[in-house]
Amino acid sequence: MTAIAIHSVRTGKGMPFEPVGVWVIDGEQAAPFYPHQHEQYRDRGWKAIVERPMESAEHWIGYKASTSPSWQLYEPKTPLFDIGEPDAESVYEEVRGQFEAQMARPASLASPDGTLRVTGLTIESADPAPGNWGSSRFAIAQSWWIASELVRRHPELMVYEMHPGGGQYDVLCVATPDQFTPDPRIVAPRVMLNRAGTIQIHRGGQSEIVANWISVLEAAGPHEIVKDIEARAGWGSPSSSPSTTERAIGYRFFAAALAMLINDRRPWDVRSESLDSSEWGLSRAGLIGEFADVDSELAGTPGLGIHGEPYSHYWALRRGAETVAVVSMEGYLYRPGVEPRALMDAYLKSDKRLLAMTTDLLRKWL
Repeated sequence: MTAIAIHSVRTGKGMPFEPVGVWVIDGEQAAPFYPHQHEQYRDRGWKAIVERPMESAEHWIGYKASTSPSWQLYEPKTPLFDIGEPDAESVYEEVRGQFEAQMARPASLASPDGTLRVTGLTIESADPAPGNWGSSRFAIAQSWWIASELVRRHPELMVYEMHPGGGQYDVLCVATPDQFTPDPRIVAPRVMLNRAGTIQIHRGGQSEIVANWISVLEAAGPHEIVKDIEARAGWGSPSSSPSTTERAIGYRFFAAALAMLINDRRPWDVRSESLDSSEWGLSRAGLIGEFADVDSELAGTPGLGIHGEPYSHYWALRRGAETVAVVSMEGYLYRPGVEPRALMDAYLKSDKRLLAMTTDLLRKWL
């Protein structure tokens, strides 16, 4: 059965949700229509539809429509589809016209709950905050260890935080940098470490579940999952460990810190300053504002062409609601009241002993 989904977004701060595109979904096929003035929202819609769990697109869009203000199922009030294929452009023009008519009505005619409704489309007036993804401290710590090991063993890779599935998933994605650009040159594997779900490997629109977090924690050896991911992604296992790079040492520092502090009375976490969600789009997370040294270096951050630059190069080490340190993808550590420091220098000073380096840098909290 064909499903028609309306994609709505806020086109400005404080604005209501308004329809910007239409998706015609038939089985596993999903065809979008976005008018030229809203073409910039097509990628956001694509992420929400394609980066989904292992279920059909029809079931997924039904779930999205019941949980997200950005998606609604269209129910025609006229025999629009009595002949021929569903016409996404006609659907868009209809719901867009209803939206504009509703917006032109006096505020007193709005719904009693303070929202505007257009043929089942709820146009909310308050900004919902991105959700609490509910990731366990064990999944967070282990995801960083897996990600850091993959990058250590394959230095061409990088780590990118994203929240696909309409913003409900909490993913550390490991792939080559070109996979995080607006127009990747090739379709290559992306390892999706979803701390609120499962570990998957994505290739374009295809996905494969590798493991859940219970099986990872119960594995006889920690490298079992790393080698399994390498094999499934086609990366292979290196014959010898490459030298640690500036990028890898930052990820390894996070993994060591989270493992050491996993049972601290306050939760520890690592978050990107770039908040990439298929629900909310790209924005700053606002985690590094008190670090003047970082702000002064943002403009000079080397570009890779990835989403969210320069903010996607900076990661915040968090203790509860406090950012205690910031690490750049280029391997620099920033702490309040302390000069920025190259983590590679600290690593070499500790005779390449990662735990010794991490203990020295985080001594205040141990």
